[in-house]
Formats: sequence, structure tokens, C-alpha cells
Amino acid sequence: MSGAGGARAYVSGAGRGIGRAVALALAERGADVAIGYVRREDTARAAAEQIAALGRRAVLVRGDVGDDPAAVNAVAPGPTATEAFDAMAAGDAAALRERFASITPMGRMGEPADAARLVASLCSPEAGWVTGQLIFSDGGYALV
Repeated sequence: MSGAGGARAYVSGAGRGIGRAVALALAERGADVAIGYVRREDTARAAAEQIAALGRRAVLVRGDVGDDPAAVNAVAPGPTATEAFDAMAAGDAAALRERFASITPMGRMGEPADAARLVASLCSPEAGWVTGQLIFSDGGYALV
């Protein structure tokens, strides 16, 4: 896959979990990243520092972005091992992770890096014609 060198990306929720993994994957491929956040400026700043350490520019954007023309796709990652998943599961996080892993055809829960690699691919020149799509990246979970 070609890199995203010279590209610019806006990643919502880039301070934590899947969003952070996406932002870092794009920066590793040469993109400058606008880090979207709503409340957690501390985690957004930490992500910006990681991106800067990769030699890329990072800016913080509180709230949502405007109406700039862009290819827009959505990735549906399915059950993913994140802080947010554990918080929603309350005290049953370990049991719920095990349950999802057992019923997902790939035999595991997703990791933030799984969604990040897909998004990075969608930002590459090879995916330049792909827009307006919802792409499931869930290890086959939607099939069960």
C-alpha cells in the first residue's frame, strides 16, 4: 500500500481508542492530522505529541468540521477492545470480551489497529475512487 505522504486528514475522536490508532497510522504513512475531540483535550494533546514525534504536523480541533469537499467513508469496526468497550461493559468486561471472541468468526475481538489499517488504506491513492461507503471491519461479527 502506498503511503499518505502529503495528505491531510481529520480524525474524529483521535485522542483515544480507535480514533487515536487511526490518527497514528495515518501519520506513520506521512499524513498531517487534525485531531478532533469534544471533551478530552488532555488525550487529544497526548495524541498530537505522538504524531509530532513521528515528524508530522498535528492540530487540535474541538467540535466538528465544516463542509469541505472530501471523500467520505465510514468504517464499522464491530466489537473492539478499547477503554470505551470496558466502560460500557461495567464489571463484566473480561467475560464480555471472551464472549465476543468466541462468537466472532475470526476468533478474537478487534483491536484499534485493525480499524486504523483499514482507514489508512482508504486514505491511500489506491482508494481514491472509493467514497460514500460503509465498510464493516468486524472479523465477521455481522455475519453471526
